[in-house]
This record gives sequence, C-alpha cells and structure tokens, in this order.
Amino acid sequence: MTSFIGIMSPKGGVGKTTTALNLSTAMALFNQRVLLVEGNLNTPHLGIHLGLVNVNSIHGALNSGKSLMDVIYSHNSGLKL
Repeated sequence: MTSFIGIMSPKGGVGKTTTALNLSTAMALFNQRVLLVEGNLNTPHLGIHLGLVNVNSIHGALNSGKSLMDVIYSHNSGLKL
C-alpha cells in the first residue's frame, strides 16, 4: 500500500528538512521504499543535507522540460530523491 507523508510549515527554520530526512532515512532502514520530494522551489536544501552538490530538482525538471522520472536520484542511504 502506498502512503504519503507531508511535513509542512509556513515558517522557515523549524526543522522541516531535518525531520523529513530523518523520518525517510529511518523508513528506508526498515526496508521501506522511500521517495523524498523537496517541495521548496526557492531554496531547496535537501541535497545539501545529504552532501550532494548538483542534485536535480523538481524546479529544474519543470524549467528544462525533463520528466520527473529523469531527475530521480538514488542515494547510497537507500533514499530516492
């Protein structure tokens, strides 16, 4: 069964990215298939937290006309971004 979890807040700096990353990593450790989507189009920091410099993003995909399947990145932690 597919489940979706959204972590949202209108305020910045409250730990949304950290919470999403920790929750998704824990789920991946329990052999769950996880696709972590960065919804911050202005200042996406998810890749930075994972030590990735040039990660494709939804914003980049929308601007370049790429398919979302073309911009999914598999991280060595088991997460897909």
